[in-house]
Amino acid sequence: MSTTFRVWGPRALVKRVDNQIKSSVIEVITFGEAEPSQFALVLAVGPGSKREDGSLFPLEVQPGDTVILKKLCGSSVFLNGEACHLVMRDDLLAVIDL
Repeated sequence: MSTTFRVWGPRALVKRVDNQIKSSVIEVITFGEAEPSQFALVLAVGPGSKREDGSLFPLEVQPGDTVILKKLCGSSVFLNGEACHLVMRDDLLAVIDL
């Protein structure tokens, strides 16, 4: 039996990654080791939220983007044994282009 997963509304499914990012543009960004990582990889995105006129306001991130999250955000879910988080649009602070 195949499992499918669709994200609804203005949410993104993310998987937290190491607490340190290195790239050619950004030498090193580090957050405290005791805190949960604020870096995450976007796995899936929902369609967005509806505007008053009925049109969609999509999320600005795409699967594969590396993002910075708010410190404590999202709902934990386990997919195929991996810990992931469902986060709202407002929990996504920035996209890091590596």
